[in-house]
Amino acid sequence: GSPVLFREDGLIELAISGGRIVQAAIRGEGAERGAMQSIITLGGVLYYKSRDAVCSYDGSYPKRVSSQLGKLGASDDGAPAGIYNGRYYIKLSPENGDAGIYSYDPQSKIWQCEDDPGVIEFAMRNDLLYAMTGGQNGKIILWDPAGADETERNYCISAGYPINEGAVTWNLETG
Repeated sequence: GSPVLFREDGLIELAISGGRIVQAAIRGEGAERGAMQSIITLGGVLYYKSRDAVCSYDGSYPKRVSSQLGKLGASDDGAPAGIYNGRYYIKLSPENGDAGIYSYDPQSKIWQCEDDPGVIEFAMRNDLLYAMTGGQNGKIILWDPAGADETERNYCISAGYPINEGAVTWNLETG
């Protein structure tokens, strides 16, 4: 495979021979400026947020996969995204729908709108997806959109393993 660079106006695929770049080709839509959190690989395919769509890139040519959602608005929050249970989760703002967390199943090619507890960032570890919420009562939660556990779970990460700490109250005072 050739190295690929992301720009907002397209993907730049580099051809290298003898340690020199001999050709650079710009292809399709690139990643939206500031949406770097959206760039994730699932099943050998790269997914990312462009200026007004979610795209997939399998090494040939970028394809839009979010046409069901219509045109997407700008990602002022970095388009946080993650993978859980074979699905791509991303925070989006469709122009003709509700802003929130959307999940994409690449097998069925179906998007679903999920509840958004105020996610500002996702993190993945050992096939688990964690979501950090913002605001005055921000917390880190284990992402479970299926609702297998109806109680809210708050975790802290210690020695690389999630440890259930119950509700964690915190605040920050400055100056």
